[in-house]
Amino acid sequence: MDLTATRLRSFGLVSVILIGSCGVPGARSDRTDCALARIGRFEDVGTQDTRYVLTRTWNEQVEELPAIGLVSRSRVIWLDSCTYMLFGRTVLTGDQGPISSLDTLKVSIVDAGPEGFEYEAVILSVDSKLNGRRIRGRQVLLK
Repeated sequence: MDLTATRLRSFGLVSVILIGSCGVPGARSDRTDCALARIGRFEDVGTQDTRYVLTRTWNEQVEELPAIGLVSRSRVIWLDSCTYMLFGRTVLTGDQGPISSLDTLKVSIVDAGPEGFEYEAVILSVDSKLNGRRIRGRQVLLK
């Protein structure tokens, strides 16, 4: 078999795999449903007893916990359409608490809808007590 035929066979196999994976039940065939999470103002529900408001732009997130007077800002990088990382946290007002500016939070959106999304996050921390800790929650879009 010559080189051109080998390339065509490889392309055909990759095409079949890609097309076939779109029809698999449970496979996310349209990842654009996570677009809602990219920019907006959200309330994180179910992870804390206090109100926790997040304002996210394409590359930045501001977190507000009014009950304790904490406001912080983190940088955002989107790894794919449904996964982002928060890092470089700066406390604007209030006490930093246990989270270091060196810590990173990797957030994976597991389900999204018109009202908000559910996520699973993993803390990558310099503190061994926090490192690897998993958090599940829901963020609701504030209108």
